[in-house]
Amino acid sequence: MHSLVRDAGVIETISKLKRDVDLSSEPFVWANVALSTVAEQLPASIKSAWLFVLKKDTWSGAHMHPNSVQHMIVLEGRGQSKIDAQTGDLFSASSEGPNANEWCVIPAATLHEFYPDGADMVVMSFHTCVADELIEVSAGGSVRHYEGTRTRARASRRSAVE
Repeated sequence: MHSLVRDAGVIETISKLKRDVDLSSEPFVWANVALSTVAEQLPASIKSAWLFVLKKDTWSGAHMHPNSVQHMIVLEGRGQSKIDAQTGDLFSASSEGPNANEWCVIPAATLHEFYPDGADMVVMSFHTCVADELIEVSAGGSVRHYEGTRTRARASRRSAVE
């Protein structure tokens, strides 16, 4: 596992999400995690942290976050990315790929999607807005709020690590 993840609760959440993604009809499942569980010092601009498990051989769906810059790293697995029409390969820190341990930084309001190749992919994302303010807008225009009491455009299982 990546050095960012040393907290037992986070490791347990990843295990739960791996089980949940198999039961979900959605392309990914997620959990918000407390910044205090992250093992490394983060820039002051980071306001929330998230774990995602993306379903193997399934595009995540093109979307953007109009109110946040996203910083993402692959913890497990490998796949492909499309960020603002640019394609690339994603590799986890434990792989020997050319982009292993490389961060994706996605500017606010930039369409992006990911494709886990052959196995589920675990990623950790950091956003520059607090959890209950994170907005996702799909390429088709539907809006989802990941946290809080607002109506979700797509339902998905999630859990929280405090």
